[in-house]
Amino acid sequence: MLIELILVIIALIWLFFASYFDIKTREIPDWLSYSLLIIAIVLTCLSFLNSSNSPLKYILVILALLVVSSIIYFYEKEEHPTKGYLFLSISIALYFLIALKIDLNNSLTTSMLGLIIFFFLGIIMYYTKQWGGGDTKLLTSLGLIFATYPGFLLSYFTPNLNLPFLLIIFINILIFGALYGIVWTFVLAIKNWKKFSISLKESLHRKETKLLEMTMFLLTILLLLFAFVLVQDLQLKIIIMFIAIAPLFFIYIIILTKSVEKISFIKTIPVTRLTESY
Repeated sequence: MLIELILVIIALIWLFFASYFDIKTREIPDWLSYSLLIIAIVLTCLSFLNSSNSPLKYILVILALLVVSSIIYFYEKEEHPTKGYLFLSISIALYFLIALKIDLNNSLTTSMLGLIIFFFLGIIMYYTKQWGGGDTKLLTSLGLIFATYPGFLLSYFTPNLNLPFLLIIFINILIFGALYGIVWTFVLAIKNWKKFSISLKESLHRKETKLLEMTMFLLTILLLLFAFVLVQDLQLKIIIMFIAIAPLFFIYIIILTKSVEKISFIKTIPVTRLTESY
C-alpha cells in the first residue's frame, strides 16, 4: 500500500515536470521519461516480492526487468526497428510463458500487461503523428503504474469502474488533450486575429471545404430526421443526435486548427535552435 502511494506521488510529480518542459521547450527530456519508467518497475517489483510467497517469484522479476530493458532498447535503437521489435517480442513472450506456468494472476503480471498495452498504444499514436516520442515513453510508464485503480484511494474515493482502469485513463488523456488543444488554438487565433481571419476566409472559400460542408450538412440533416421520426427510445435518440452533430462540429474545428497552424506554427528560427525530430 505504501509503495503504491509512493508510485502515484512520483508519477504526479514527474508528469508536472514533463508538462513544464513540454510547454517551455516543446520537448520532454529522455532522462525524465526513462527515470520514471525505471523507478516504476523497481518499486513494482519490490512490492511484488514483498507480497508473493512463491519461490519462483524472482524469475518473474528478472523477466519483467528484461521486458523493460527491451522497451528502452527499442526506443534507443529507432534506426534498427526490426531488432527492437524482435527483442521486445521475445522478452514479452518469455515473461507471459513463465507467468502462465507460475502464477499468471499476480500484481506484477497485471502491471506488465498495463505497460505493454500502453506501450503499443503510444507507438500507434507516435507513428500516426498524433504525439511525440516523449509522450509515448511517459504513457508506457503510466500503463505500469496505473494498470489498476490504486487501492489506497478506495478509502477516499470509490468510483463505479465499469470499464478497465487503463481504458478510463486513456480516454481521459484523449479528452483533456483535445480540450487543451482547442483552448490553445483559440488563444493563438485571438492573439493573431488579423492574420487568422485572412487565413480562415481562404480556407472557408475553398471548393473542397464547401463540398465537405455540404456533404456533412446533408448527412447531419438525414440523421436528425431519422432520430426524430423513426427512433422512439430517448437515450438512443440523443446518441444519434450527437453522432449527427459531432462531425459537422469537428469539420470547423479542423478548419480553425489548420488556419492557426499557418499563422502560428510556421516560424523562422536560427539554425542553432533547431532540434532533431523523429
